[in-house]
Amino acid sequence: MATVKELEAQLAEARALEEEERSRLAALVKPVWKFYLQKYTPKGYDVVYDDTCTLYTMAGELQNETELKEVGHYVHSTRGSMQYIYNELSAHFVMAVGGGTIYTSEQGAWDELSEFITEHPEGGEVTEIVNKYRTPNQRY
Repeated sequence: MATVKELEAQLAEARALEEEERSRLAALVKPVWKFYLQKYTPKGYDVVYDDTCTLYTMAGELQNETELKEVGHYVHSTRGSMQYIYNELSAHFVMAVGGGTIYTSEQGAWDELSEFITEHPEGGEVTEIVNKYRTPNQRY
């Protein structure tokens, strides 16, 4: 019959193996995102006083959330986003306001997103642009 100390050692070894396997599986499953830039309808105090400016928001949709959770990944909430002000006269996003998830803050990304909105003022999917500027291990 095994002693308590021997059983505790076996349990510790089993837990270490389990954690090792969980880490291995987690490394195999990477987040897959889709990003959308869309017009934002001002609410409450979100008032735009300049007719040449439009508010947009960026939504990130995780395409494989279930798989990520199954292998122990932390899944960040995708609710909420900064609001971005696009100026039609300069044809550029000029600033971000509010709070929420920031999916990209790279100047190059915002230059390309400005070009996208100039061509598609209603907004749309911008996954390719956003992913181009994300770091490989960026969680959201």
